[in-house]
Amino acid sequence: MILKCTFSFLGEKKEELMAFLETLLALADRIVKKSSSIAYRDNKGRLSITVLYEFERPRVMEVSKEVFGQRDVFAGIPGFIFSAEFCTDILEAFKGVAGTT
Repeated sequence: MILKCTFSFLGEKKEELMAFLETLLALADRIVKKSSSIAYRDNKGRLSITVLYEFERPRVMEVSKEVFGQRDVFAGIPGFIFSAEFCTDILEAFKGVAGTT
């Protein structure tokens, strides 16, 4: 199973995005089999990272708790936007990410 999360905020510096990404990858190392991330600037100028967390279906509650807890840490950042979607396969997860189809 895959949890596709997109984190976006109104940052202007690449360093802000990289620091944010390092935090996300720390989560991935602890609870998932594999993760992939794509960093980009969305059509509204926000820095965005879409992370795909791949994990075993029985861990869905643990993964959800960790990811949504992580979201709460960043919720106070002005302009912060978070979205999450469960997907059954990697091709479904990549649809709509940074211009993919």
